[in-house]
Amino acid sequence: MDAHRSISRFRSVLALTFFAAVALSVAHPAPAQAQDASPDVLNKVTNLNKRALGAYQKKDYTAARAFLKDALDICANSGLAKHPIKARTHIHLGIVLINGFKQRDAGMQHFKKALQIQPDIQLTKSVSTPALQEAFEEAMVGLGGAGAAEPEGGGGEAQTDGEPAGGGGGGSEASGDEGSPRRLSAPPRRRRRSGDDDENGGAVAKRRDDDDDDDNNQVGANNKGKIFIGITMGSGFGIASGSGDMTSRHSLGSAGFAPAQLGHISPEVGYFLNSKLLLSLQGRFQYISGLNPGPTTCNLPGGATMSCVPKTTALAGFARATYFILDGDFHLFFGGSLGVGTIRHVSLFADDTSCGSGRTQCVDTIKAGPVLVGPNVGLSFDINKTVALVLSVNTQVGVPNFTFNFDGNVGLGLKF
Repeated sequence: MDAHRSISRFRSVLALTFFAAVALSVAHPAPAQAQDASPDVLNKVTNLNKRALGAYQKKDYTAARAFLKDALDICANSGLAKHPIKARTHIHLGIVLINGFKQRDAGMQHFKKALQIQPDIQLTKSVSTPALQEAFEEAMVGLGGAGAAEPEGGGGEAQTDGEPAGGGGGGSEASGDEGSPRRLSAPPRRRRRSGDDDENGGAVAKRRDDDDDDDNNQVGANNKGKIFIGITMGSGFGIASGSGDMTSRHSLGSAGFAPAQLGHISPEVGYFLNSKLLLSLQGRFQYISGLNPGPTTCNLPGGATMSCVPKTTALAGFARATYFILDGDFHLFFGGSLGVGTIRHVSLFADDTSCGSGRTQCVDTIKAGPVLVGPNVGLSFDINKTVALVLSVNTQVGVPNFTFNFDGNVGLGLKF
């Protein structure tokens, strides 16, 4: 009898324990685990993230964005919609869009997607900047403050040692009331000024644009694969020597300064091999003013005659290589050019008064070239993603007809 009662009591206790366990599991479900994926899939996504970071650090933002989009496609097709590696990929794509393409709003949307997958995720430390951290904190605020506010949080960076990116989650979360994860609000926004210290103790000199009215129209650093079309105009001067175009009697025995009046127009078309290097072809169409025609014919040595008509134009063409430095709207550039053609300078020959009405001092042109070579420097300002204002100084050394010419130019450049 006692044994029968003991068995009944044991069964009752067991039943109560079972129902209590079921009730607790419903009230406090176990935390979601990372989705399983094959090692091959994780390695593919990890390698794409690595390649994207490498391209980003080389400022090849178009390639970085393409790698990350491929990684997200693999995640979508492999059932990794909630995997930490997908969250890390969204973080990297947000960084590329904000820093590379100046698309802050679009980048913050990817930060939010990452936080929705992995609330404790943080920026990848190797590419984090104060401006990116500020955008990331805004994204956290936009999601109600989910995620930790400290940049050193533990979770799921894309690894560089071959391990799958984002594996493992990122540490335990502090528990609040009733076992729910603690939700921390991000610190308030603060505009950084030049001279503020970043988390590594260095001076932050980067400009923060708080207006953000037209992020998509700001210019990114990536120009790879773009076509360049430019048109500039200007005038110049140089050192010239040699014989005049009207007659050999007009001769400069030694080099002297002379203007290249009136001016010239220089169209240019080129191709960006990468974000910084432009290869192009440029023309130089010169029109010369202020000349004083000679008589109908001029006497030459040996009794020959020729028409004394001044040359009012000159044409030259150049192959150019131009390298751009500085990120942002302003870019310094330098390069060199090699070309063929003619540059003309104007010179007064006071001893010859046979021009014009026959009593006027002659103004003739001195031809230089046909081989022309020299360095170029300048400054461009990006008005928007397509149009830039260009200021430049082009120099040319001409041989065998010598000149050392300087051209000042101003114009516009288009990038497509």
